Amino acid sequence: MENGKRGYKIKDLLCENESIYREMIGTRLETIYYCMNTRCYNKSHKSYRNYGKRGIKICDEWLGKNGKSNFYKWAISHGYKEHLTIDRIDTYGNYEPNNCRWSSYSEQNYNRRPRIKLIYKGNEITPSELSEKTGIDIGTIYYKHHEGMKDFTDYMPNPNKSRKRN
Repeated sequence: MENGKRGYKIKDLLCENESIYREMIGTRLETIYYCMNTRCYNKSHKSYRNYGKRGIKICDEWLGKNGKSNFYKWAISHGYKEHLTIDRIDTYGNYEPNNCRWSSYSEQNYNRRPRIKLIYKGNEITPSELSEKTGIDIGTIYYKHHEGMKDFTDYMPNPNKSRKRN
């Protein structure tokens, strides 16, 4: 049986959308599709614990005989560009057409499960949002959080303190 560039069994995947499938071979979009599957279904993959183990799945439409072609058609018709990544709108939801979009890396960072939750003016906020709103250096935010600071409402960095060393 003929194998594709990434070890796919081409004979198993060919379908009425054969030309779309063949268009996808070796592209970044194929890599995104492969990685999405690996995160959800390969128990030995390092990211499985954040996806498959949490119950994140890929919809039936994007799996099976026509799955790859269906995913490709969805991607192209929903604004896929080389610099964008697939982003689940609801981070607890599955990979499916009504829960996915194409986002830049910075947009995607706002939509991830926050590992660090900070407080600013009574609201939960991520370190990057805090840095953007206040102008506080992101490194300073992580350092202060590591020291135990959770509420940054009244924090004002010392403007006289310089990082320059002689």
